[in-house]
Amino acid sequence: MDDYRLPSDHPGNFRTYLDVREAPDGEGKWTLLSPLLYVGNTDSFTVPAGFRTDFASVPAIFRSLVSKIGAHTKAAVLHDWLYHERPFVQAAFGVVLPISRKDADGIFLRAMRESGVGWWRRTMAYQAVRNGGLAAWNKARAQNS
Repeated sequence: MDDYRLPSDHPGNFRTYLDVREAPDGEGKWTLLSPLLYVGNTDSFTVPAGFRTDFASVPAIFRSLVSKIGAHTKAAVLHDWLYHERPFVQAAFGVVLPISRKDADGIFLRAMRESGVGWWRRTMAYQAVRNGGLAAWNKARAQNS
């Protein structure tokens, strides 16, 4: 099993490297070895060490268009964590609520843009999570219940 440290030429608002190790269970998951810190304009998130991700959940048929690993990888890990953990964020009028699926997808889009992902690829990835992410959102909710 190898450890990987995935830097980025365009780190955007990510303040740390992505340090991961392939999980030994053969499910295609990777475990973060150190926290991944994202600092946005209004929110910041820390994906903790130990979190497991599959990077971008791209069906095999679409991998020629959008790969599992690339400039979007950190954004995909953050998105996985937002879906799984549903952290609390500040909403309108100072109200604090669990993040919505729409907001998690929007942060994914913004993080990809900030990381230098081209318009076409980030739009494809964003539309994929908006149109196909409900099952993953519901699965994460059931696992956390």
